[in-house]
Amino acid sequence: MNSGRYATANEVVRDALEGLKERERKLAELRREIDIGLEQARRGGFAEDDFLEKLLDEDIADATR
Repeated sequence: MNSGRYATANEVVRDALEGLKERERKLAELRREIDIGLEQARRGGFAEDDFLEKLLDEDIADATR
């Protein structure tokens, strides 16, 4: 509050609750997407893209820097 962004403690709490709701919404959406992917994998529907391999390669390259 002293920084000037919020005028009252209520504004701080309101903003925090809105942030929490947004985080929970994003997390729920991510869980839905994961469930879809898991179901596709169970049916053998894997993507042909080598995304994970590229991601791992990038992580390994970053780790060696």
